[in-house]
Amino acid sequence: MANTQSSLAPGLPFSEAEYNRRWQAVLDRFQEFGVDAVISTFSRNHQYLTGHAASGSYARPYYLIIAPHVPRTNIVRLFDEWNVRAESIPLKIHTYHQLTEAGKVCAEVMRSLGLDRGRVGMELDLFGMTARDAMELQELLPNIEVVDVSRLILTVADIKSAEEIAVMRKAMKGTEAGVAAFVDVLREGVSELEAAAIVQAAVESTGVDATLFGILFGDHTAVGHAKSGNNRLKQGDVAYIEVGGRLHDYAAGLVRSAIYGRHAEATALYELSNAALEAAIAAAMPGALTGDVDAAARGVVERAGRPQTFRQRVGYSCGLGWSTRGYTSLEPGGQNVLRPNMALHMPLFLTDEEGRFAIGCSETILVTDGGAEVLSNGDRELRFL
Repeated sequence: MANTQSSLAPGLPFSEAEYNRRWQAVLDRFQEFGVDAVISTFSRNHQYLTGHAASGSYARPYYLIIAPHVPRTNIVRLFDEWNVRAESIPLKIHTYHQLTEAGKVCAEVMRSLGLDRGRVGMELDLFGMTARDAMELQELLPNIEVVDVSRLILTVADIKSAEEIAVMRKAMKGTEAGVAAFVDVLREGVSELEAAAIVQAAVESTGVDATLFGILFGDHTAVGHAKSGNNRLKQGDVAYIEVGGRLHDYAAGLVRSAIYGRHAEATALYELSNAALEAAIAAAMPGALTGDVDAAARGVVERAGRPQTFRQRVGYSCGLGWSTRGYTSLEPGGQNVLRPNMALHMPLFLTDEEGRFAIGCSETILVTDGGAEVLSNGDRELRFL
């Protein structure tokens, strides 16, 4: 087991002060969650707090130990040690060799830090920790009480700093370049994959990475989370794109739609989607509940007599990563409170009741004291080609 101090990694995407702010903000939430220490295993939380994306944790757990008055400590597989060291803030790094050793090393480190009793938070509802991992740590540390803190770090990360907001604005420039390329490439016979390659190149030409969830045509648009394929654009098809520029893994997404020719039913459904999105944006005020935002958009669709077209939630928090389990969700009955500087993506897809097509639009917004700020140029015009 190595026990070494990493030096300040070059090229971290944010300032040392920013990482210090994040770490302290997490510690400041301990009393609210009733914990004495946290063992974080979710890769996005590691990236948020240390700069390193925990790229090897898909196969072996990383245990990031967070507690007052102890060194910032990470426990990783020996094979990944130098990767972690190269991309992290200064950490005390401990290693293990095989998976069978991981829990034992974590327990040993917890004991050495005086954290082998009391209430210890674990991320039981996030990727990165299996039920076996949690059970093993409980067995090895019999004097701790395990507390689920899956939301602790994520609620801190919900509130974007000035540095993060600046990164998301740059990412949005790439997103808009991708949308412009999407409109330009649409012509009869082009395939979804051909269009996707051109859009990706356009996003990357702005100096950011591309996250492309799909360019879909025709009845393929009704297949939720479908991947772009060899489907080719033809007269009367709906086309839509969900794309995001990504800088330092911070994404700013947009959904936009077009119609090749004319399609009265799709046009009407798009207008309903846009109206629902406008209602959601207007409802995204500090102090509002996530369920209130969902209800505002859903109410527009229901009053139009088409509730079956709305098959998903209104949106989710965004920023580091696009979205994943545990992120704040704009869903029916949601009780999370919106706060200034939260970033939210609202993809308002509506699907024809018979499953023939889907169409819609979205915005990535920033909650401000004065309401929602749309990060894009706000052009949601339905394109007819």
